[in-house]
Amino acid sequence: MGYIPVEEYSHAPEILKHSRAIGEKFDLYNDAVFQTEISGMRWDDKSARWIVSTNRNDAIRAKFVCLASGPLHRPKLPGIPGIEAFAGHSFHTSRWD
Repeated sequence: MGYIPVEEYSHAPEILKHSRAIGEKFDLYNDAVFQTEISGMRWDDKSARWIVSTNRNDAIRAKFVCLASGPLHRPKLPGIPGIEAFAGHSFHTSRWD
């Protein structure tokens, strides 16, 4: 892409801008489905395709399905007793300073 990040560890807006540039350059937006969760998948022998159901009531037919993100899009904060009284500096990796 020929892009050099402004900082060594880029902040979210810069990463988002770069991600969008990649999507536009390689024309990925026409076939992308954003902000959507898969609610089920079943194999259809007749068409030799996966039927992928989503939380938007889609029935997407796919030759290949790659499962990669899992539950990582929802941060799980630790249930440590007394954490709310901790006076030191702390942060969760899903909520960087």
